[in-house]
Amino acid sequence: MRFPVSSRGFCHHLDLTGCETRPFPNPLTPAAESTVIDLDGTTHFARFLDDLPPL
Repeated sequence: MRFPVSSRGFCHHLDLTGCETRPFPNPLTPAAESTVIDLDGTTHFARFLDDLPPL
């Protein structure tokens, strides 16, 4: 789940319990490395933005 850093109370309780966080795996970021999308019935695999077809 995504929790914004502005959720200071929530982050405080995470720290108290010793829970760790990691970056959310947004497509085409180092946290996700790759993505698969379906555009108009065609599946596209991408590691970089340039791997996707033009809009």
